[in-house]
Amino acid sequence: MKNNILYITYNNLPPLIKKKCSSKFNEKFNNSFIWDPQIIKKRYKKLDWTVLDYSKFFKEKNKRKIRYQKGWLKNGCMAWHPRIIYQSLIDLCKPNDILVYHDINFDKYPIYLKNFDFEKNFYSKILSSHSVALFRDTYQPLKVQCKNFLIKKYKLEKYKNLNGFWLGFIVVKNNHKGRKFVKEWCKLSTINNLGPLPDTNVVDREFICNTASQSTLSILYYKERKMREYIKIVYTPFRQIFKFNIFYLRNVKAFLFIKYNELMSMLKS
Repeated sequence: MKNNILYITYNNLPPLIKKKCSSKFNEKFNNSFIWDPQIIKKRYKKLDWTVLDYSKFFKEKNKRKIRYQKGWLKNGCMAWHPRIIYQSLIDLCKPNDILVYHDINFDKYPIYLKNFDFEKNFYSKILSSHSVALFRDTYQPLKVQCKNFLIKKYKLEKYKNLNGFWLGFIVVKNNHKGRKFVKEWCKLSTINNLGPLPDTNVVDREFICNTASQSTLSILYYKERKMREYIKIVYTPFRQIFKFNIFYLRNVKAFLFIKYNELMSMLKS
């Protein structure tokens, strides 16, 4: 039986760029849905809190000057991310359909357009024996992208050198396992967990910032060992799906670099 594919994204870009990116996204995909803060506030009022501005709230509490991305705090600490995926599975997909989430800002990352052109059967193939596909574009271990509060809270210290995931590309099959994974991601993605605070007094010197819903996605993968059986890990060096073309050798080099760092980090853990 052929799986239908739904392509979704989230667009809160400035008006002109928003229109340009949305137009191209809809042009590329026949079956697509573009979320934005207005849709959430109008149709899903219970999710209003996922698109609120939390910058003032955290600024007042950030006495230790912990690093954070201001844009994320202004946009609900990215709490909308797992929830629009879950809501799309429930409201817009039939059983066993495949949902593809991909970031839309190709104005900033032109390479995204190459992913938009990829063959549809790619998604069916990677989920032929899995329910979720997560992507890695580089080597960024937990200790770099997750505040120490999260790592300690879920007792994941032994995984802190292991690689996390790229948030901009996720594929989920609309079955029990796929929905369960996203639902658990939603549960982990509280404002407390997504924001820069709270954190412990001791912070790893390699820590950059808590990467909002990307950090909770990585935490979930290492926290729920049984779920890993139905998760496919796909490598996208430079945020591009592997494809045989003029850039292939560059991608292979980047892929080998990521794998080498992952191997070294596993030996350290």
